[in-house]
Amino acid sequence: MPPYDSSNKLRVPMPVLGLQVNFCKNMECGRFGTLADTSRQKRGPGNKTSDGYVIKSEGGGLVKLRCKSCKQTSLVKSNQAVFEEYTRLSAYLDVGSVITGCPDIDCPSATVDVSKGMPFYKRESKTAGGSQRYRCKACGKTFSITKRPIIRQRVPHKNKTILKLLMNKEPFRRICEVAEISQSTLYRKIDFLHVQCLAFVGDRERKLKSLPLERLYLATDRQEYLANWTNTFDKRNVVVKGIGTADLRTGYVFGMNVNYDPSLDPRIIEKMVRSNGDLLLDMPFREFARIWLEVDHKARDRKTPRLDPDPIPQGALSLDIAQRYQEALERGEIEASDDPEIYSQLPIEGMQVHEEYTMYGHFMLLKELFSNAGKIRFFLDQDSGIRAACLSIFCDDILAGRCDAFYVRVNKDLTIHQKRRLVNMHNHAMEGQRALYPYLNDKSIRLLWIAEEMKRLKYIGKWQDRWLEYPFPDMSEPEKFVCYLTDRNDMNEMQLARLYHMASLHKIDSFFNQVRSRLNPLDRPSKSKSNQGRSFLKYQVYKPSLIQKLLDIFRVYHNFHLKSRLKNEDEKKTPAMRLGLAKAPIPIDDIVNFRDN
Repeated sequence: MPPYDSSNKLRVPMPVLGLQVNFCKNMECGRFGTLADTSRQKRGPGNKTSDGYVIKSEGGGLVKLRCKSCKQTSLVKSNQAVFEEYTRLSAYLDVGSVITGCPDIDCPSATVDVSKGMPFYKRESKTAGGSQRYRCKACGKTFSITKRPIIRQRVPHKNKTILKLLMNKEPFRRICEVAEISQSTLYRKIDFLHVQCLAFVGDRERKLKSLPLERLYLATDRQEYLANWTNTFDKRNVVVKGIGTADLRTGYVFGMNVNYDPSLDPRIIEKMVRSNGDLLLDMPFREFARIWLEVDHKARDRKTPRLDPDPIPQGALSLDIAQRYQEALERGEIEASDDPEIYSQLPIEGMQVHEEYTMYGHFMLLKELFSNAGKIRFFLDQDSGIRAACLSIFCDDILAGRCDAFYVRVNKDLTIHQKRRLVNMHNHAMEGQRALYPYLNDKSIRLLWIAEEMKRLKYIGKWQDRWLEYPFPDMSEPEKFVCYLTDRNDMNEMQLARLYHMASLHKIDSFFNQVRSRLNPLDRPSKSKSNQGRSFLKYQVYKPSLIQKLLDIFRVYHNFHLKSRLKNEDEKKTPAMRLGLAKAPIPIDDIVNFRDN
């Protein structure tokens, strides 16, 4: 992105490789998807040359974009920062194309792969481990290409055991005891397993672009993780937030991304920020717009520590939805999920990313993976940041009728007895409907029921979004409301009823529950009023980088190795088998010893 030019005074950041995310995100507005102009606009009533937007700088470097037609406001974003985050999250897809050349970065052949042969490299004898040795003709340096991933490991036979222990909630110290390894060896093993899992899943998910995916029904939600403090005089946790998307039909989890970049050094970045004048610019025009800087973290208004929320009483879900809308309006950064909490700190190693940029990068990754899909339906948790990211990245697909998005809000805090009572009431009501319509099956009855409920939509929030009260409770989602966000008036009543009927967050919530129950360091910490929102568990990680590594490893383990049985299935299958990325469960050895050719 070009540096901010005060003489030019760009209203919004310039596009990056055709990417521009600054426009009206109200689907019911005629300006949805109409890009804001980067150049200054003439003012005055009746000005027909205006782009239809008002740009206003707020405190703390925030810049807001207001649509003159619908009056809705959104945050101006850095297109460069969105693209940078997408590049970070999608890097695993390029594992197979990594250049293996001369290790001397100053050598002209450093970017030339050894496969180019004689003009650049000469084959030498093999190493004792069987790896091929090469001599660079440009600089004369000799180096070897590893033949197998485990070539330098002393105890490679323990990799499978360590991975299974990690995936079955064993604490790190117990893993070291069972596998008879040191703590430092365990961390090196996790690094190795992470690299192998990314290489394996990258090789498989690159095939999604050629896989015939007629329709995808996807659930997207967020989950929060904590890292322990390392300084007894500063007992604040590092709060890392992740976003994931799962396929409702197969259970396959396409992405699980956290807002943390381990490749950045905060000391170097903070020094660069002071010298390049970044802090003098509004947020979207900064070179490091996607990164939380210490000065911004301290300056942002803090909330009181957020403890576990009070349970939503039965029948009050619509009030909770309205409260969510109001909380989003009250935040300075409406598309961010939360401002920093009072008992949180930035990581000492690596840097935290503004969560909304991770959301945008996540949906850009999904768009790349689904380039060959026919229809895409998103069911999103009620979150203004998720909504803005989805509608921004899939704007063209939405306008073309290829993509739709729904809000889904579920009351998850009912007791087991309340859930059973609601399910029993529904079962009794269904018996009455079957008696009225003996010639219809249960699904047809449900669709007719939803069609009737569509005539009684509830208008909730400042913008009067229309919510349907879902009439079919089950034990996982006993109370549920659904809102159609991308209504183009191009579907008939029964088509829309089918989509309302499918609306669910169950698959991604199930994955989140497995993360908590299977990964010991990512289990939900307990909070109490006595510790004022702080959390310390002896099994939590100290380095935030381990959070993403464990999630990546578990995503591969869940998608390709774990078998489960869905309704109407005779045998257990993995999510990858249902999706078409695997023909059978992948043995752990095949993942651990994977080598991308």
